[in-house]
Amino acid sequence: MWVAYMCSSAIVFYLAFWGPILNERIGFSVSAAATLAAWTAVAGAAGQLLIGRFIDHRGAGTIAWMPLLAVPCLMLIGLVQLNAVAYIAVIVLAHVFVIGGHGGIISICGIFYRPAIRANGAGWATSMAKFGAMLGPWLAGFVMDHGVDARGTFFVFAFFPVAMVVLLVVLGRIQKSLPADSDGSLQVPAPALR
Repeated sequence: MWVAYMCSSAIVFYLAFWGPILNERIGFSVSAAATLAAWTAVAGAAGQLLIGRFIDHRGAGTIAWMPLLAVPCLMLIGLVQLNAVAYIAVIVLAHVFVIGGHGGIISICGIFYRPAIRANGAGWATSMAKFGAMLGPWLAGFVMDHGVDARGTFFVFAFFPVAMVVLLVVLGRIQKSLPADSDGSLQVPAPALR
């Protein structure tokens, strides 16, 4: 869980910190780049609302769909010279899936801990995710300093959602196998006999 959260934080903070700069380097004016960054944040919030509707009933593995769908968006931006309209459409979708997945991870980070330590466990998970939040912006700067252009960073950062998919699928399978009385279980406990 913690590693998936770190990967998610890496790409979220890469997009948040570098988004307007990358948009400008790709060819948008400063004001258009900033406006696009603002609208992609709104798209990300919509993604969080979307995935939240499914997590409670289908479990942690459901979140894996969000980063899975983000990968082709990031690869497309990284590998194909898109016109402005296509770029806007793809970057908005990328944010729906990346930020939606991040919101999904945040929503489940505490459910696998016993109630007595749930807040502490979620706090530790969020603290560990800060390593990803530091890694994302740093890695983008590092790869650009070493010759990767703005578009290429999207290709590099497609690694993080791939890792998230693998980890979330494993977590989802573990969750589905938990007995009904376990924290984080999707199974409904049998009613107590009187």
